[in-house]
Amino acid sequence: MIMGAISVAKDGIRVQSVVMVEPSKNMGKGHTTVGHLGSPDYDLAMHQHRAYATAMQRAGISVFMYPATKEADSHFIEDMAGVFRDQYGDIHAIVAMPATPERAREVGYAIDILRDHLPASNIILPPKSTGVATLEFGDVVRFSGNVLVGLSNRSNAAGAAWLKDTLASINPNYTLSTVKVEGGLHADTCLSPLNSRMLIHDPAMPLPKSFGFETITLPHSEGYAASVLVVDSSTVIMPVDTNHEINGYKFTAGLLGNHYKRVLQVPMSEFHKMDGSLRCLKLALVWDSGPDVTLSYLAHPSQHIKSAVRQ
Repeated sequence: MIMGAISVAKDGIRVQSVVMVEPSKNMGKGHTTVGHLGSPDYDLAMHQHRAYATAMQRAGISVFMYPATKEADSHFIEDMAGVFRDQYGDIHAIVAMPATPERAREVGYAIDILRDHLPASNIILPPKSTGVATLEFGDVVRFSGNVLVGLSNRSNAAGAAWLKDTLASINPNYTLSTVKVEGGLHADTCLSPLNSRMLIHDPAMPLPKSFGFETITLPHSEGYAASVLVVDSSTVIMPVDTNHEINGYKFTAGLLGNHYKRVLQVPMSEFHKMDGSLRCLKLALVWDSGPDVTLSYLAHPSQHIKSAVRQ
């Protein structure tokens, strides 16, 4: 079980533990708005997924890998839940209210995964009858005590209001705000936190003048690189797109290099084809506990079948 005693006020960006789900063989049947990039290559996607897991492991993150399901988008596990600390430092997972029937079928598997890591009492399910409320956690950008909810085709104002009320019942120190999502499927494909106040930004998503956070806006040609994973104050992971016109996102790499000692690059071309980003492919469980660099593979929840230590 994951416990702790660190308050939200001190809960910075420091990823320590994540879960991942292997790519579905049906991944090409998922929704995409960038069909012009072509169909994903499953074998290459598997290679890229493992490369990302290895990069996180080498950065000191504990990665728990779960097998694929038949659902086309099930590897985008971040969409299914968000993890937050209560006033006593204990971790709670809030389960999503997906906007489509296809994605709603992923919820049960996500709950099974969460039960491997949290007591049932710390897993918060949405009400059985949500009415018009929808919320996918790919639209929830969480950094320190700030929770930014993107209002998109997948998450709406009613879903954001439900999350606000739920967070208030866990820890009133969280501050929730909303922003309209355009130019991307989810908010976290267009915005990533670099620290407790600053985000890196894809210009394809317009931001309102009243936006309350500092932003670094990338060139249009490198907008996909706005989805980065800050590991801690010295390390960040960013995508490269090996099969498309932009290969290294050189501007973004240089920018991140000015802020972090280590900039780890992982290929994401096959997930880009399906509106996915590296942030979508992991669900962070712990930001602020001691590191564990063991990479575990689970045949199904609670059954370890293979493990590999960092080389």
